[in-house]
Amino acid sequence: MSFFNSAKGSTGKQLLPGGLILQWLVIPSNVAINATVLANGNYQLSGYKWPQSFGSLFAVFATKVSGATNEAYPVSVTRNTTDVTVTWGARRADDVHVLGIGTL
Repeated sequence: MSFFNSAKGSTGKQLLPGGLILQWLVIPSNVAINATVLANGNYQLSGYKWPQSFGSLFAVFATKVSGATNEAYPVSVTRNTTDVTVTWGARRADDVHVLGIGTL
C-alpha cells in the first residue's frame, strides 16, 4: 500500500498500477450548510470538480459524516467525469465525502 504514501488531504487522487485512478474530495459542513433547497425538500450542492477529469468513470460513492452513530442519510452523487453534484435528504449540515473510481 505504499502507493498511498502521498495521498493525504481532503481532495486528492491516486493512480494505481494498471491505470485505475481513485479520486476523492470532502465538502466541509460549513459549505454544506449553504446547499440549495430543491422543490422536493432535498438539499443539493454543485460546482465541485474532480482533481483531474476521468477518461472513464466506473463508480462514484458519497456519504455524509455526522459523528452520531444513530444517524443515516440517503445521499446521491452524479456520475460525471468532470463535475460533482451531491444531493441528500437530511437537514443537518455535515461533511460530505465523495470517492470516484475510474481511468484517465
